[in-house]
Amino acid sequence: MKTYVNTFIFNEEYSIPMRQETLFDELRRKGFEEIEIRREYIGNKQSELPIIAQKAREAGVVLYYAIVDTYYKDGILDRDIIDVYVEEAVTLGAKTIKLMPGDYRGMSSEEADYLRGINKLGVRLLLENGQKSTPEQMRAFASECEAEGIALGITFDLGNWVWSGQDIPRVAELLKPWVKSVHLKDGAEIDGVLKVVPIGEGVTDWMAAAEILRDASFAIEYSCGSPAIENMIKELDKLNSLS
Repeated sequence: MKTYVNTFIFNEEYSIPMRQETLFDELRRKGFEEIEIRREYIGNKQSELPIIAQKAREAGVVLYYAIVDTYYKDGILDRDIIDVYVEEAVTLGAKTIKLMPGDYRGMSSEEADYLRGINKLGVRLLLENGQKSTPEQMRAFASECEAEGIALGITFDLGNWVWSGQDIPRVAELLKPWVKSVHLKDGAEIDGVLKVVPIGEGVTDWMAAAEILRDASFAIEYSCGSPAIENMIKELDKLNSLS
């Protein structure tokens, strides 16, 4: 199965903000060519983004840009803030930007034109389910983009579906045509509170979902302690049972 790196794995090993570019060479030596960097880990965007882009080129890695925000607010595409994210992605040379749907209720023709314009800049859109997202909302968003000729894929976050109380294998089948990447994580109730745990240690039928989505790329998205890279590789080895 195809795998990539989400830099959330370093959440315990390094302080935030994190100089994610310092990890590119080691990750490349370990065989990882695709890295999803996190916007909230970057300190000074103006000075650091060009450096990250340069280091990615030197290391020979492809960047994806993860952003903790939503496409829609109050039913309207938030073009002002998305403009900022797209400009940052272009500076990074990132292939994608990833946001959650937010308050998506449908897409106007003007909004569709705007999103197609982002694709023309060489940036693909990724849509990630948040803890309040529904399968129906995700499918509607992806279907409308497909009908409008907008290049969009889904990042399927296993853990977030636990928070929304979904039958995860059923949702995987529903969204499979658009799923390009999978965030592997699990969820369990600990001391009365639902928390993220490593795959196989919670309530998620992650193996069934991963089998359904096996053509996608997979990344661990929980803190892997220290040494994070080695621990992440051990977690990814759990996928071997599906091969």
